[in-house]
Amino acid sequence: METIIGALIALFGVVAVQLWVAWRESARWKREVARRFHDDRAKAYTDFLTAASRFASGIADWRLSSRDQIPPSVWMDSSDLDGLYDLLVPIKVFGTDEAAKLAEEVVNEVWRLGQDDGDSYSTYQVAEAKLIRQIRVDLDISPVQAPTDPPD
Repeated sequence: METIIGALIALFGVVAVQLWVAWRESARWKREVARRFHDDRAKAYTDFLTAASRFASGIADWRLSSRDQIPPSVWMDSSDLDGLYDLLVPIKVFGTDEAAKLAEEVVNEVWRLGQDDGDSYSTYQVAEAKLIRQIRVDLDISPVQAPTDPPD
């Protein structure tokens, strides 16, 4: 009888340890999946913002230069924005609906910026700032802010 009780206790111990290990492994995988999703979302956002900013800066640079070159409104067509449209897909997959909507607004402002040869740069900046605010919310980050009062 003692042998049976000892075997049952050992079996119970093995089962309990296996359940505990499985629970820990499951929790580890959940953390890993959440981290990967966060990283994928951050990459989608930063890739898009980098491309949009580069495109808008190129148009604004033309506006600030000598203007001896052909203006963006002449050479720019919708296919020039294909790269930005391609970068919207990961935002729609990994980002929030609000961020996807704001990213589309940024693309529209880049298009408008090219069509008016850089005159609407301030409206592009407003659209970009809205998207950046949403990205900070989505990624649970906030800009570093200086304290308003010095410490005591």
